[in-house]
Amino acid sequence: MYEVLKKDERGLINNKIASSMVKFTHEDNDSVIMDISRINISGEVLMHFMNSNWDAVLSTGVDNIDRQHQELFRLINNLVSAMNEEKSKVEIIKALDSLEEHAIRHINEEEAIQKENNYPGLEIQQMQHEEFKECLRDIRSFLETREISTLFIIHMQQKIFKWCRKHMLNADKDLGEFLISSRRN
Repeated sequence: MYEVLKKDERGLINNKIASSMVKFTHEDNDSVIMDISRINISGEVLMHFMNSNWDAVLSTGVDNIDRQHQELFRLINNLVSAMNEEKSKVEIIKALDSLEEHAIRHINEEEAIQKENNYPGLEIQQMQHEEFKECLRDIRSFLETREISTLFIIHMQQKIFKWCRKHMLNADKDLGEFLISSRRN
């Protein structure tokens, strides 16, 4: 879901929430297409991808992995909030540092569990984890070399949450089912 926010002297305020999922595509540097209407986001109005909270549908059934996923979502939200609140680059990079540290630790632990249990999907998991780490590197590179734009925040937020949800709903759910089934046998 997308939220249309308006920026004023107090910061970002909620203007309205779209009632259904909408398509989001870049048209040029300062516009996006939302359904069939063009919204200029270079000024006061911007949109944000709203599917940014961990929920039970993402559960793998493995408590440790689920707790780490919840923390991952919290740290991503911290990064997005730091950017939305126009915090200093130092604070934003610090939020990214925390996210990267947790993500790397989580990925290493999750892959170790997969190796210990001879999980047949390990190679796919490793490839997907590399995609996520590359995404985080791209974010860092952008933050270190450019000014943060509204389009960057929207694109980054959409990309990172979409990746997490897709990975957790597919690869990690399969892993959870495998681990639970292995423990039963």
